[in-house]
Amino acid sequence: MHPNIPKPLHGMPPRTLKDRKWWEKTKATAKAKEKCLLELWGFSKSSQVS
Repeated sequence: MHPNIPKPLHGMPPRTLKDRKWWEKTKATAKAKEKCLLELWGFSKSSQVS
């Protein structure tokens, strides 16, 4: 590859590219959104079947 063209990042998880603080914040935000949606539709986390 040409030295000025960066390597492709597809297939790499973002948690390996960014720092742990960013990953924990992003994960907490996603979990909070999921909880709100479950409550909105009348489900609780404990009533879910995997």
